[in-house]
Amino acid sequence: MSKMPIIQVKMDALEHRGEYVRELLKPIAKRSGGPAWQRKGRVGEFIIGTHDGSPTQSDYRDWRFKTVAPNFQAMYFELWRQTGTTFTH
Repeated sequence: MSKMPIIQVKMDALEHRGEYVRELLKPIAKRSGGPAWQRKGRVGEFIIGTHDGSPTQSDYRDWRFKTVAPNFQAMYFELWRQTGTTFTH
């Protein structure tokens, strides 16, 4: 089994990552502007979760957004953890 490569970025690079994620998912999202996104996390974590409007659950793993496929919802999140002065994914 091969290991996934570790991605490291500085915190300032993550500040705009949510908009990048929205653009990435725009082609499959039912909303023309792509899914909404929200930052969550605790100290040492940076989480970007996607959803339609205000999420009804507090756990980002339960958030969903409608897709262009009828009766199909998608889920996407990124969890970044701080390691020293950078965050890893």
